[in-house]
Amino acid sequence: MSTVNDKGDHARVLLAPRGDNLLMIIGAPRSGTTWIAKLFDSHPDVCYRHEPDTILRDSELPVLCSSADFERYRIRAQGYLESLAEVRTLKSAGSLPLFSKKYRTRSGNLQHALIVHGVRSLQAATRGSAWSKRMQIPDLFSPGSSPRLVVMKSVSARGRIGLFARAMPECRIVFVIRHPCGQVNSTLRGIRSGRFERRIPFEEILQTSEAQEAGLSAREFHSLDVVEQCAWHWAILNQKAANDLAGLTRIRTVSYDEVCLRPREASRELLALAGLDWTEHTNAFVTRSTTSKDSNRYYLITRDSLAAADKWRSQLAPDDQARILAIARRVPTGISFAV
Repeated sequence: MSTVNDKGDHARVLLAPRGDNLLMIIGAPRSGTTWIAKLFDSHPDVCYRHEPDTILRDSELPVLCSSADFERYRIRAQGYLESLAEVRTLKSAGSLPLFSKKYRTRSGNLQHALIVHGVRSLQAATRGSAWSKRMQIPDLFSPGSSPRLVVMKSVSARGRIGLFARAMPECRIVFVIRHPCGQVNSTLRGIRSGRFERRIPFEEILQTSEAQEAGLSAREFHSLDVVEQCAWHWAILNQKAANDLAGLTRIRTVSYDEVCLRPREASRELLALAGLDWTEHTNAFVTRSTTSKDSNRYYLITRDSLAAADKWRSQLAPDDQARILAIARRVPTGISFAV
């Protein structure tokens, strides 16, 4: 696993100093961030990094950064984001599906795809050996060419979203929120199946001012079952992110459920936010990825989007739905949600 050096020094390659060519997609795990990220990746002018902060970590940056510490950590966070753009392991630079890019030649696109699938096969054959996970996927930029936009997706940065926004003040941020019942239901499925990795222990939310303002005590939190703890995790971290982004421009808060209701219109709006046009690549991706009837796999891009978003209505008991919504409504971000 890579680390950041003690001084926080990083080379600048892909990102502009103030991040005007960077778009970050940030939300909770299982909130629809991957589909939205792949929407942007389908555009031929975009270079995409999938969850690079799970590969390259900086333990000096607080996971839940308070607004009082934004200035203290701003420069280090800028360097960290610059380094994240350079993460080229298979997970970060070779997530499927793959799309052709204008900044590569036709042979470059073919070579890139062959490398990605080759490394993927190698990892499967070696059962995910450490050395295979460190292998780098080259970007293969054509001479004199570069992507118009670098898109990075994270499901572990809600506690740092305000810090990142100030570290790269010209960047764009898409903050994704899913209905609390859908979020909790999907999280519970992942926990029970062993597929979902809880990077941030739920009790860490107790450190935030949002938890104090909501009247959540450690004693109350530890007395709750996993459904209610998941609901509080949704409420506190989404509220912290909303508070930390308040008043900033170049920010778009997106409801995943609304995107599923009108995927084509929402997709056009999201691309327009980034100054990107609608292409045949994107049109094909949106059509294919929102109409598939196979929605049983836990990690899946192609699915019946509306049916997938509404699974919680039949999978969560009515009592659990009521408990989740009661907790979500204890913060301003959750007030508008209903069954």
